[in-house]
Parts: sequence; structure tokens; C-alpha cells
Amino acid sequence: MKNKTLLIMLGFILCVMSIYGGGLILAKSSDSNEQATLEQNSKSKLSGDALYTKNRDKVILCIDNYSTSFEVNDIEKLVKKTSDVLINSIKKHKDWKQIGASQYEIEVKSGCSFNSFLADINNAHPIYTGKNNIRVVDEASVEQIALFVVDQQVIDKNFRDTPSRWGPEEYLCEENECVEVTSGIYINADEAKDIKSSKLIDELKFRFGLDKQLIQVSADEEIEKSKKNK
Repeated sequence: MKNKTLLIMLGFILCVMSIYGGGLILAKSSDSNEQATLEQNSKSKLSGDALYTKNRDKVILCIDNYSTSFEVNDIEKLVKKTSDVLINSIKKHKDWKQIGASQYEIEVKSGCSFNSFLADINNAHPIYTGKNNIRVVDEASVEQIALFVVDQQVIDKNFRDTPSRWGPEEYLCEENECVEVTSGIYINADEAKDIKSSKLIDELKFRFGLDKQLIQVSADEEIEKSKKNK
């Protein structure tokens, strides 16, 4: 009887040690996972905010010309026009303060630090054309948005019957996941010279998520294309 009692007590002690030991191991494992996540986040180049990457402190929109019918001197006019559109149309939109980009300064400048992805005849829009080719970079450009003036054949090739002229320009890949960090907007020379800037306004609204109807049409179209490709 005494031996049996000792065995029961020993079993109870071992059980308690196992439970609490496991708890300590789990806690240690949890702490370890948390530490690993913190280290991973500190090494990540992605910011998790409206700027997308840590090497940016404001939204920079750059403008470049790839059109044979748009003069180099017209770029500066387009820079001013785009700045005016941002001030008078985009920032005055009723939903502007609700989007993440509204808390950052927006700068418009002439010239981009990277080449247009779709102006290269060897490339095609990875979503609208169904061709899965993207540009992966080690470091994102400081410019988050690019406005490219291109010839009509570039638009016909990549944006025929599409709801927008948006195109992904740069992707950052981390932990087997790629994120679009830089976007392009494509317009032709006539649209760039348009006094009313209607196409430019529509595309900037789309890019900043201000035209919800247009965004929904785009999303629906992408879903339909993905179904057809299956």
C-alpha cells in the first residue's frame, strides 16, 4: 500500500512536471516565434503602409515620355498639369481623407529612375494580357507612381477594352511572396495634352482608390479572366 502511494505521488509529480515543462517550452517557443517575426519585420523592405516600402517618406509621382508624338518640352507642362489635378481634383475628393496616402506629401517630378515596363516591346501587362511576366527588384525606386506618355500601339497591346491604364512596374519579393510596390499609369500624347485632363483625372482616381465603381469593374474583369484561364 505504501509503495502504491509512492508510485501515485511520483506519477503525479511527473505529470505536473510534464504539464508545466510543456508550458514553459510552449512559452519559450512562442517567445522565439515572436522574436523571429520581429527580426523578419526589421529586415523586411516592406513598410506595411500606404508608401509600401521603407525607403520612401512621401508619395512621389514621376513623369516620363516614350511617345514619338509628344515633345520633351511638353513634359514640364504635364508636370504642372498633374500637380494641379492632384490639388484641385484628387485632394478635394470627398473620400481623400479616408485613404492612407492622404497623410503623406505628394511630389510630382519630371523623369523616373526606372524605365517603363510596358514600353519595352518584349513585355506585356501581366494581368490584362494574361502573360505572367513581372519586374522583380532588390530595392524599390523612391517613386511610387509613374505617369508614362506612350504611343497608341503600347496602349492597344496592353489595355484594349480594359477599365484602366494601370500597370505594375516593380515587385519586391520576400518569403515566397511578391508585392507590387510601384505602379505605372499609361496615357497617349493626345490625352496628355487634353486641357480638361479627363483621362488623367480618371486614372489618378483609380490609382488612389477614389473611384470605387471603376475599381469594382476592374476587379470583376480580373475574376472573369482568371476563370477563363483555368
